[in-house]
Amino acid sequence: MLKTKKRRTILTVCIVLLAVWALLFAIDTLSVVNWKKPIFTVSFGSADDGGSGGYYGLGYAFQIKGNFLPDSAPGTPTGVTEAEGKLFGIRFLNRER
Repeated sequence: MLKTKKRRTILTVCIVLLAVWALLFAIDTLSVVNWKKPIFTVSFGSADDGGSGGYYGLGYAFQIKGNFLPDSAPGTPTGVTEAEGKLFGIRFLNRER
């Protein structure tokens, strides 16, 4: 009886953690698809334009290029202009504006 309850608790915790991870991944992917920076990631190697570079989450990564400076020329698209996404090292997203 105790083993069954313990297994059920462990399984429930694993399912909840997987669901939270999937939600974070989906939110970050939707942010990048909508030409914004990902939210639940850590930035490494940012450029001087305020946001281009690598963004790393748990098992996924985005390499983005863009124009994030507020004083850009009129008519120039701001935000993400190019994005590449990888899930466990496999590319799943490649977008260019």
